[in-house]
Amino acid sequence: MAQHRIAQLIAAQMIGTHTRLLEFASEDELGFVGGQYIIVQTGISIGADKTAKRAYSLLSSDEEQRRFQIAVRRVESGPGSNFMLALPLGAVLSYSGPWGKFLPANETPQSALIVATDTGITAAMGLVTSKKFLSHRERARMFWLREREEYFLPESFVREQVEGKCNSFEIIQVPSDGDERKDWLTVHKDQFISRMLEQKHETAFLCGDGVLLSRFRDALLENAADPFEIRVETFFHHQEMKFAVNAVSV
Repeated sequence: MAQHRIAQLIAAQMIGTHTRLLEFASEDELGFVGGQYIIVQTGISIGADKTAKRAYSLLSSDEEQRRFQIAVRRVESGPGSNFMLALPLGAVLSYSGPWGKFLPANETPQSALIVATDTGITAAMGLVTSKKFLSHRERARMFWLREREEYFLPESFVREQVEGKCNSFEIIQVPSDGDERKDWLTVHKDQFISRMLEQKHETAFLCGDGVLLSRFRDALLENAADPFEIRVETFFHHQEMKFAVNAVSV
């Protein structure tokens, strides 16, 4: 059973049209590595004696273990997101974690490919700012696939956070969730995969939409000339992943 911990909201600001950046002070050290996430217990009833629990990636640096930041995007009918966007300063929150294996296997310098879609950018930001990723930064390439500029975090904010943390960072616009996204991938997959594989990568990190990630994973495995490791963190459409992947080699 997960052990619940306590944190207090000490700062918050709207960043972008629909997103709130929240900073918490924890009663103890989290012990997290960048790329991991926590599960927040909102206490909001969702029926059948259940309450809304929501996972949020830690996007702040793991150099600080008693304070952490998360970003919450408003979902109009989402009890969890609306609760978090209305949370007042000084409020105390219950959470569990850190969770997840979206982090480097070791600190031996490697070339890394990072593909984040949608809100998955928070996991990617936490990953590249982590102390454990320091030796990989020089040969790390990051792509962020998002549907529109105002979707989640502002481009300026993301670029400021990842500047100097990876060799290159590129944003690519994709259709919104649904059949249009699958059609886009069918048309552009080969071109996009070839760009990803322009350089040899020893590790790939994929985070975000399972619809895209499952297909990117399969295409990378099919087209890579050399074996490499793939780590995946799905934020939604988890069922699209054919099997759970923490490490896969061709």
